[in-house]
Amino acid sequence: LHKEYRRQRQMCIRDSYVPTGATAYLNQGNRSVAAGLELRYALVDFARTPVVQEARARLKESRSRYANGLRRLQLAVSETYYNLQRSDQLVRIRDADLRNDLVILQDVLALKQAGLVPRLDLLRRRAIEAESQELLTQALADRAVARRRLATLLNLEPGLTPTASDPVQLQPTWPLDLETSLLGAYQGNPELE
Repeated sequence: LHKEYRRQRQMCIRDSYVPTGATAYLNQGNRSVAAGLELRYALVDFARTPVVQEARARLKESRSRYANGLRRLQLAVSETYYNLQRSDQLVRIRDADLRNDLVILQDVLALKQAGLVPRLDLLRRRAIEAESQELLTQALADRAVARRRLATLLNLEPGLTPTASDPVQLQPTWPLDLETSLLGAYQGNPELE
């Protein structure tokens, strides 16, 4: 077998051109490469249709939950901001009320020194002034709580204190009647779907 292999090798070398004085060797080897690609796709798959419908229903439900959550968050922020505005206005009102009570108390004290007002009226005015002072203190505390609630809802840093910068204004009367307002509230409401 080995002799046969040498003979075939020498014949191959003789058949090819080899310049004079050079030596030629033949190396033989076997190599094979195989590649393949298989693609299977069912054009009509009756089991896939319900799965796709279920996925679409879940997606629609998730979008609806997200929209409802966003609406609730917007409502909570609006209500908290309006409460802060109300607290700011209440502080202004209580402060003005206390200043008026102090002016009246000064007048009653002056009248008491002149002997025109009984001691009981002076004590009533002092009680009214003390009540106004307590109401102002409570209004200041309510404003601080409203500011902290808004800061918590907006996830602000502890050092930041939100204030209501928009002035309180009277709104015009609502242009729609009750029935039209209720129908408008039910149309397009994602919670009712």
